[in-house]
Amino acid sequence: MSNATLFDSLGVLMPDLLPALMSESASARICLAAQQLPPITRGLLECRLAADSPQVDLQQNFHATDGEPEQFQKYIEMRTTLTKARTAWIRLSNFIRRWVTETDWRDHIPEIWCEYDLAGSNNLATPSVFIALPSNLAPAERWLFIEEVLTILLEPSHWQRVKSVVNMCFQACAGDEWVAYLGLMLARPTKALRVNVKRLTPATLGAYLERVNWTGAIDTTLSLAQRLWPYLDRFTLALDVDTRVQPQLGLECVSKDWPTFLNELVRDELCAPAKREGALRWPGLTTPATTAAPWPAPLAARAVLRSPETFTTLAREISHVKLTLTPTAPTSAKIYLAFTHQWLTLTHAEPTSHL
Repeated sequence: MSNATLFDSLGVLMPDLLPALMSESASARICLAAQQLPPITRGLLECRLAADSPQVDLQQNFHATDGEPEQFQKYIEMRTTLTKARTAWIRLSNFIRRWVTETDWRDHIPEIWCEYDLAGSNNLATPSVFIALPSNLAPAERWLFIEEVLTILLEPSHWQRVKSVVNMCFQACAGDEWVAYLGLMLARPTKALRVNVKRLTPATLGAYLERVNWTGAIDTTLSLAQRLWPYLDRFTLALDVDTRVQPQLGLECVSKDWPTFLNELVRDELCAPAKREGALRWPGLTTPATTAAPWPAPLAARAVLRSPETFTTLAREISHVKLTLTPTAPTSAKIYLAFTHQWLTLTHAEPTSHL
């Protein structure tokens, strides 16, 4: 099974995507990318919801357990050898080496996401990397750990340029608010860091944006958040940070009523009706009995070692919708379709994902 890849699992799920969500060319790019990635069956398909936006991107998730950091390290070291864009890969490799070898790093970083932009090239670009931040440290210790991480991942001059603004985003959190993820957009021309702030509500969003000196249209943002809030369970604020907090922002929305929420986006012309229908048909379970495709060999081998009452499945769900508000362009929407391997027993499911 040394040649196993993400495609072994993802290829089983591709028939569950309607053409409205993924064109043949987008599907081909996803499959080619998955054939180059390690066989960790946990990730997201990132689909634009506008009718004229066919691009689909891919994310893969790595937990700090079950040998996943070692698999990630092996993959990163291989890519570092093959790619010409060596600087970013070397920094990423150094970071992953610490995650593999140091127990406290595994304790403090529960998971890492890699996002691959698949705009048209068949070559797998450097991923953007999203790091889950520790929730088990006091604020001062947490900041010292984040400084240590970013000193490895960023060029020294870049870190010194953005350090005070990133710290401001942390210090601006009040009550239950907290910065849960930092994203390094290694694949993109921008030098901005992505800062994801959780546990905000429409009642607290405006004050937070004022505390970080956000220069966008707060009234417009609050109006959108308040109007959609009745359909949401929660949202995460995504900010781009450089020498200041950039005016573009994202609202990553998790709905408690996906059909009605997506109806609202259709009404606002942010989502094509056919893509709404495709998204709502994604959630479900794929099992060896419900697919004609060969079941992934690594999952089949693990299933043999389990109880006869335990079944291997691939779970599909809607993770979230991201609304991007940009001063110079109309608001846009993307939906993130989650997939993960899950063990089922006759009585209950054993969750294996943080999605």
